[in-house]
Amino acid sequence: MKKALSAYTLLFIFAPIGGGVHRIYCGNIKSGLVQIVLFWGGKFIALISGAIFILFIWALWWIMDLIILVDMVEDANEQSKFQNQLIEVKNLKAINELYFEYKDGKISQNEYKTRMKILKS
Repeated sequence: MKKALSAYTLLFIFAPIGGGVHRIYCGNIKSGLVQIVLFWGGKFIALISGAIFILFIWALWWIMDLIILVDMVEDANEQSKFQNQLIEVKNLKAINELYFEYKDGKISQNEYKTRMKILKS
């Protein structure tokens, strides 16, 4: 389970090196990496040409993340909960199929018990 405090801590700690880590923590790996690349690309362009437009865009994105970070954490937790429920449903389906294989005589009682232990672990 993701925590908003952890996400905000990552947001502030990693801001001087491009941020993005808070997004990766919330499962948004691509946008986290894009945020890091945007920061370093903007620094490079600013160093060469003096143009800070890309850094300005990055800063606006970072400020927006200040506002929406709690929602990102909640979304990550919902996604995790959904994935766990999906795994549970798949396990129940597998247990059901295993039971009918045993009931129909396709597998032995020993095989049934062994496979049930595996599915329940």
